[in-house]
Amino acid sequence: MRALRLALVLAPVFAPISGCGGAPPPVPTPAVTATVAATASARPVVVVDRSPVPEPSKLAGFARVLSPRASAAQLSKWMGFPELTSEVLGRMVVGHDVQDIADLDAPLDAGLYVGSMLSPAVVTSIGVRDYQG
Repeated sequence: MRALRLALVLAPVFAPISGCGGAPPPVPTPAVTATVAATASARPVVVVDRSPVPEPSKLAGFARVLSPRASAAQLSKWMGFPELTSEVLGRMVVGHDVQDIADLDAPLDAGLYVGSMLSPAVVTSIGVRDYQG
């Protein structure tokens, strides 16, 4: 009974002290804005770095064919062979079926690179078609 009386006497003293913290801060909720929909429909901006780069130090040779399709057609004509199709030409140049993505009218670049231990490697670059526009 004495503990109850002590609690009733001390309760008004400690009640104001325990309430000094104030109200708990509100939980922030993310606001949905119209910019989310706008960015989803906008195309991303692609920045292409076209700054000059140093020439490779171990490049042994370089060749460029301005139009692989026209060059193959001319070679076929000179040799008396039927004209090569895009599928066959793509397999000859790259080694895979690339006629759907490779632009055989764009320039083709090839390089011979001599790495460590004098192990040669051939690198190629061919144009691709633009499917976005």
